[in-house]
Amino acid sequence: MTRTAGRTRSDVLPAELRLQNFIRPEQFPYQCKTGWIYDSGDYERAMRQALEMADTKSFAVSRRRSVSGAR
Repeated sequence: MTRTAGRTRSDVLPAELRLQNFIRPEQFPYQCKTGWIYDSGDYERAMRQALEMADTKSFAVSRRRSVSGAR
């Protein structure tokens, strides 16, 4: 479940929500509301690589087995 702006949504995984909110490469340079300027980055690609390296799909299966008591 993901909590966003006071609402609970079970249809969006936290990682997918983060991916939707990253600054896109075509938006650079990007100035945020606090005045900070981001000059470059490909945060979506980096996040996808990290998720792949962490093997989150296998982790989800393993977690479900653990919660259900199966080994």
